[in-house]
Amino acid sequence: MKLDKRFKSKPAKVKSFNQSLEKKLDSLARTLNENGNASLSAPRAGLNKRIILLKTSDGETVELVNPEILKEKLDKKVNPDYQAVAIKYQDRKGDEQTALLTDAEAVRFYYELEYLDGFKDEECGHEYEIVHGFQDSYEQCSKCKLAKQ
Repeated sequence: MKLDKRFKSKPAKVKSFNQSLEKKLDSLARTLNENGNASLSAPRAGLNKRIILLKTSDGETVELVNPEILKEKLDKKVNPDYQAVAIKYQDRKGDEQTALLTDAEAVRFYYELEYLDGFKDEECGHEYEIVHGFQDSYEQCSKCKLAKQ
């Protein structure tokens, strides 16, 4: 299966934090909830912007506008079941925030980040393995860390 060419380029950074953005974020949240997903990037919903929505383990939806990785921990020698990524992002008002995502939340973040950084799915040749996180289990590629959805 060929990857849609829209997913190979990087979406635009969000620059205007206004009512239009709030409507787009609300629409993305509706799409996320209606489809029962745990994460959604704006490009997957047809919006060419650097936005990711994640559901946390307690069911809260977090809006990550212009997310960036600060630090990641993917150390299979210390604990193969633990993944963490520290990120910074902007909220819907444009205020900078930071968060530490772990286990399944980190995996979902990496999955959606591929849509923001130019998807490289065809280049990897995924080798999936079961990973047991703190609260749940999931399949992910041992090479690129892409979660199987």
